[in-house]
Amino acid sequence: VALVYATTMVRLPVPEARSHLFEYGVLAMLVYHALLERRGNGRPVRWAAPSAVVVVTLVGWLDEVLQFFLPNRTYDLVDVGFNAIAATMGVGATALMGWARRWDVRLGRRRGGRAQ
Repeated sequence: VALVYATTMVRLPVPEARSHLFEYGVLAMLVYHALLERRGNGRPVRWAAPSAVVVVTLVGWLDEVLQFFLPNRTYDLVDVGFNAIAATMGVGATALMGWARRWDVRLGRRRGGRAQ
């Protein structure tokens, strides 16, 4: 996961796009974990991963709309796209790591080992 992020960051020519990738990826991870926490507390949360991506994409779009009204900023749909990609990457990486953690715990139990 770190290698994919590092490669993507290096290959992005625009420094602002790099910051979008980091900022909105982290925000998506936080929203995803918040939704999983709600589910863990017994509240019905369907489709936590897609919901997190949609929420963060909408936040990124709202940020771009606000920039339209600022004199030294511009509204750019490309940035909205970067925000959506960053949100998808962040949630995907988090979900992948969660799956790997659960798989490791199950594998450890099958072998008779102690999972941490």
